[in-house]
Amino acid sequence: MMRIQKQKQLLVRRQHEEIARIEAEARAARLNLRRKERLALEKYEEEAKSNIEDNLASEKEMVKLCSGSSLARIRWLKKFGLSLRMEEPELEEI
Repeated sequence: MMRIQKQKQLLVRRQHEEIARIEAEARAARLNLRRKERLALEKYEEEAKSNIEDNLASEKEMVKLCSGSSLARIRWLKKFGLSLRMEEPELEEI
């Protein structure tokens, strides 16, 4: 009788250990997923920040263009692949 009881206790202990192991693996997987999501978010934020800085640099260039002569402005716009188009025909004369 003692032998059966010891085997039962051993089996119960092994089951508890197995459950604890599975729960630990699940926790580790969740933590790993959170870490990957955090890293992806940080990368996305860094890319967005870089894009904003690039856009600010382009905007500064455009401000410089607007302050120069009209020929310089047109030359720079062509460099960027842009062109001015007048919406109102009477403004073309100005």
